[in-house]
Amino acid sequence: MKNKNLIIWIISIIFFSCNDIGIENNNSAYRHDFINAFGGPWYEYGWGITQLHDGGFVLTGRREYKDTNSKDMYVIRTDENGLGIWERTFGGQSNEEAYSAIQTPDGNIMTVGYSWSFGNAQEIYIVKIDLYGRKLWENTYGGSNREIAHKAIVNSEGDIIIVGQTNSPGLSHGNDDILIQKIDQDGEQKWIKAYGKQNHEVGYDIVELESGGYLVVGFREFYDDTGKDILIIKIDSEGNQLWEKVIPSVGKYEEIAYSISKSKINGYIVCASTNATGNDWYNPQVFSIDFAGNISWNKIYNGSGLKHTRWVATSTNDGGAAIVGTTNYYYEAGNNEDALLIKIDRFGNKIWDTAIEGGKNDWGWGIIQTFLNEIVIVGSTKSYSSGLYDVLLAKISEPINN
Repeated sequence: MKNKNLIIWIISIIFFSCNDIGIENNNSAYRHDFINAFGGPWYEYGWGITQLHDGGFVLTGRREYKDTNSKDMYVIRTDENGLGIWERTFGGQSNEEAYSAIQTPDGNIMTVGYSWSFGNAQEIYIVKIDLYGRKLWENTYGGSNREIAHKAIVNSEGDIIIVGQTNSPGLSHGNDDILIQKIDQDGEQKWIKAYGKQNHEVGYDIVELESGGYLVVGFREFYDDTGKDILIIKIDSEGNQLWEKVIPSVGKYEEIAYSISKSKINGYIVCASTNATGNDWYNPQVFSIDFAGNISWNKIYNGSGLKHTRWVATSTNDGGAAIVGTTNYYYEAGNNEDALLIKIDRFGNKIWDTAIEGGKNDWGWGIIQTFLNEIVIVGSTKSYSSGLYDVLLAKISEPINN
């Protein structure tokens, strides 16, 4: 299977390019509408974002405490201008963290991540909150060892589909496996399944297909053979695996798919972090696939992030996509990290890029396009913080004729 996928990769390399080497950012193509920060005197990090029906936003991540050396799930609600309405923390005496938030069909908010305070060990941790920040319920899910939820979506039936990872006996096949879970709006579990082999497999994002079922993206680790390769899995509506595809590179590198979204034109947009350009920098790799996993184009962009950062993308209404991550050397070599946003067209050609340049470390982690076609990113900031790191929220608008 590995050799077969390698042949597919070599054939598809005719679509592959380093798309923007030597191209500078186009400052006339966008404007920064706001750059806001949320937090206290210690560490707060922003990992996930969703837009509410009223146009405002919910941000998720973690808050750390110096006195107890612990952390809580951190949730912030803002209005459409990025101004804070409330912030809440959830968790127990140990560590909790959130990676994703959604608005459920009943209008409330659900955040997903992990907990060490409740359950057997490290388990999936889900909190449902009303629009005033009041906790409606919390629950943990998983087996006897370790589970983490990385992303949640609402499917066409109004249920919640969660993707993450597990290494619990009875769920996983050995090491970490991709975990998919289906619950209803009240937290009642309908099914939970794991996908993998003897390798490490982790799932980071999931999208529902119009024909039913789901595409899941993440990585499979091949250790000393080829490192980590992009993994795509297709499952049906009941969680049964239909197929899997590995997207490898030639050599021992790391390619990890962190996001997938439905294209506004055709197919699906996958974004990964890769160091396959042969240096220590991690660049965004974006490719377009159909429902069968066939690649139509595949490109790498100059991002120059470090290993602890990641790259994600969201499809945009013009048929292209917007990519966010963190760059270290592209703008100010070696001095600081900047949140970097890249806009591409429907064929993967870069249109423009812009950085949140604050003079200190600023990370881009999550991205959405609003109802009004603005691009909003969430991450972490040291430049605009009131303490050490705060949650970063920034909105960038494009011109109407772009």
